Amino acid sequence: MIRIILVDDHLIVRDGIKNLIETNPEYSVVSEATNVNDAITLLHKIKTDLLITDIALENSNGIYLTRQARVLFPNLRILVLSMHNAVDYINESLASGANGYLLKDCTKQELYEAITKTLNNETYVCKSSCQVLMNNSLKNGATDINNDQLDKKDIQALTRREIQVLKLISQGYINKEIAGQLSLSVRTVDKHRFNILHKFHVNNTAELLHKAAKMKLLSMAN
Repeated sequence: MIRIILVDDHLIVRDGIKNLIETNPEYSVVSEATNVNDAITLLHKIKTDLLITDIALENSNGIYLTRQARVLFPNLRILVLSMHNAVDYINESLASGANGYLLKDCTKQELYEAITKTLNNETYVCKSSCQVLMNNSLKNGATDINNDQLDKKDIQALTRREIQVLKLISQGYINKEIAGQLSLSVRTVDKHRFNILHKFHVNNTAELLHKAAKMKLLSMAN
């Protein structure tokens, strides 16, 4: 049984999310909170696998909660579930230690996918937020990165198949969907994703998209 603590300052929202989560018999919302202090107290008292938090909370915010929880409970998986699809919120959430970022207008399938990914120690960013990150990186160009950091060796390190996978990642597709589009096995796509992250010396999807956009790699994957 996956034990989940849900943090949101609106009761009706918590009830809706809880009912959706618990349609899967393997998931259980063991407790709920409306603010950072109560959430941290619950995490100390209750064995928890996953913390799901909104950004706007009573007297504080989910980014601060994420930062505190990451320090106190390094093995805890954290998913931010927000109505804000903005670069600053996404980047700050991930930088604070969140394992995933999902919008509240998500489908049940997307929610389950986000939970599965975060529990598997992967970084999950929903399609809409991936697009926001990519557009922001493209808009900003390469003004904040030295040319020495982006030499041709980085580009040549990727195979054409890896560039195709990267393009689909940038469009928010999950590994299963990428496998279908490229007629590959999910296991092969998993390997390509791992290799791409390794070659670019990044730890998650947000960092990967940022660097790839700076290098204009995404426009190459036709």
